[in-house]
Amino acid sequence: MVLQAFRADGGVSAVEIGLARAADSPDRIRPLLHLKLDQIDAGFGIDCLRLEALATEAMTALQHRGQVDATEAALADRQGKDNHALDDLIGRLGARLGAEAVTRLHPADSHVPAKSAQVLMAAWSAPYPGPWPASPSPRPLVMFRPEPIDAPEVPDPPARFRWRRRDYTLRMAVGPERLQPEWWLEDPDWRGGARDYWRVEVAGGERLWLFFGQGGAVSNRWYCEGSFG
Repeated sequence: MVLQAFRADGGVSAVEIGLARAADSPDRIRPLLHLKLDQIDAGFGIDCLRLEALATEAMTALQHRGQVDATEAALADRQGKDNHALDDLIGRLGARLGAEAVTRLHPADSHVPAKSAQVLMAAWSAPYPGPWPASPSPRPLVMFRPEPIDAPEVPDPPARFRWRRRDYTLRMAVGPERLQPEWWLEDPDWRGGARDYWRVEVAGGERLWLFFGQGGAVSNRWYCEGSFG
């Protein structure tokens, strides 16, 4: 929607808003406009306001055929209110940050940990309908692009290694979990080899996610790809 303010000096000031889901309730639209009213330059006064819906969708009511449908509809209505609250939050965040900056994750069809989720814009996607698919082993809380560590170039977990200008002493290691490349995709980091992943705990309590690369651009070296917090 766009709100145009026609000023006394002949100028026009306008702000735009967008909703995460179609709505026809003024109580859901008004707060988004309030967030942007301070962007309107009133000048010497405003003679006229015009509110226009630039993009619309049809909203239809459901007719219930019996008591079972009515009961299910009541439950869906309660759940829908929770969804409306989330949609309204997405709308408010989008009004402040821009709709493209508000995202959500959906599972992706890939066994490669870094590709196991796809990032979607929250305003134009629905929450994933169901529990997140379970991984074969725990995944780190924080993942990043693999960073090389200073360690012997052998596949056994290093007793000592250096990463991010710090020295670490291994206390415990669990693994390996061998992940093969997706041969049907062109990925230089994985080309021609596998990775052996280890969950390690170092002296001091930090838990890291290390792997030993066996192909592509990460051959015969140790890397850190995540932290378990």
